[in-house]
Amino acid sequence: RRTDPPATIGSAYQRDHCPHCRSGDGRVPQPAHDDDGHRTAPPSRRVAVATLLAGLPADVPRRSEGLFGEQTEPISIVVIGSKEQVITAFERGGWTLADLPTPIRIVKEGLAALANRPDPGGPATPAYLADRPQTLTFEKPDPTAPGIRRRHHTRVWQTQYCADPGGQPIWVATASFDIGVELSARQHLPTHRIDPNIDAERALIVKDLTGAGVKNLR
Repeated sequence: RRTDPPATIGSAYQRDHCPHCRSGDGRVPQPAHDDDGHRTAPPSRRVAVATLLAGLPADVPRRSEGLFGEQTEPISIVVIGSKEQVITAFERGGWTLADLPTPIRIVKEGLAALANRPDPGGPATPAYLADRPQTLTFEKPDPTAPGIRRRHHTRVWQTQYCADPGGQPIWVATASFDIGVELSARQHLPTHRIDPNIDAERALIVKDLTGAGVKNLR
């Protein structure tokens, strides 16, 4: 798996305004909680797009972590835009926003996994970036095997940064492709086996987003 700086920075924004960024008097708005249950932290620091093209800010982790603090996928995608624009871009690209992992929803997903049935919007295992679970998760079935055991995932975090110029929030994401189910050696529980070819998964996401109209800033 690659640990290079993100190779893809996409811009989904259309408006030159961000109501959440630090104001001219230095005040930072308070954290917000969306009505749909997805927690967001309003961005409070600006970073130039030209700087972002050279690499992520130093305080943004380069890899996500699992439930027990183990390093998992590298951050390989950066998207600039509002939450609504990010969701719209992924959905136009053929991805589905995953449901939140409520107990009932997890049971439904488990039954789908046992039968290897499709489960659009099935909850994803949480991953963490600086101790924060992903803000959004998107998934896409494998057209060659549409059951739940094989599906594409991207976990997306809103950072504390917004882009300059434009003032739109900056999001970072991982890419992973579930290719089967195996027993976790550490947790002794069923878990998905991940395809190690992260570059191919990132390329798929980039292709889908650019096809949906997202501008690649590289």
